[in-house]
Amino acid sequence: MQAQMGVKKIPDARYQALLNSNEPPIESEYPFIQSVLLRQRSYLAQHDDAVREPEGQTQEHQSLVETVARHAAILSPLRRMPSEILCEFFSSTLLPDWQLLDRGRIDLQDSPWSLSHTCSRWREIALGLPSL
Repeated sequence: MQAQMGVKKIPDARYQALLNSNEPPIESEYPFIQSVLLRQRSYLAQHDDAVREPEGQTQEHQSLVETVARHAAILSPLRRMPSEILCEFFSSTLLPDWQLLDRGRIDLQDSPWSLSHTCSRWREIALGLPSL
């Protein structure tokens, strides 16, 4: 990806790491990612204008939608959420002890277990909470 005027390009390896993980970008990377996202959204809008009928939407269109979503995900506030808040969130999803006792078993599909499958950071936080 080329940098726009005044926007510093981030290294390709770092850019790929952000696209393929839930790692948050550092402050200096935001302008570049925002410029890329803006260009991708503009290109998608142009493509949407050219293809008015849903049956005319091609694999290229789906690829553009996915690309925009991946770039938007890099800027997600959830990536920057402090661990302490995630701990509180995870703890609030626990079933009361009496429900667990009535059930007689732990279901791994319940929260917070299912939340620990979101990304490595969330798994690390969940596993580090003794209450979970």
